[in-house]
Amino acid sequence: QPGSGGVTPRRSDPVPLPRRFLGCPLHREEPLQYFCLRCQSECICAECVLNGEHQGHEVLNVREAVRQLPAKVGELATAARLRAEEIGGVVDHAQAGRRELVSILER
Repeated sequence: QPGSGGVTPRRSDPVPLPRRFLGCPLHREEPLQYFCLRCQSECICAECVLNGEHQGHEVLNVREAVRQLPAKVGELATAARLRAEEIGGVVDHAQAGRRELVSILER
């Protein structure tokens, strides 16, 4: 497909993209384009991934994270619900034990 001036771009030529990214608060010229899977707190730039506090962390491209994270939220919600039910059972058991002790002490 012809580029500007009728020149066909080569595969190695960079293609200008419209600016659709927010800039990194630490590295102002770098776009926020990754999500750190270890920290799971914020989007980060390539400089943060390569040389910053997220160096060595597993990251996803923001677009891929948007596709994957809703399923993760569902998994976490299910795990939280199951854990809450488990804790509720422990509380019920503890209250029953307390009632039994009070009953024994009142004899």
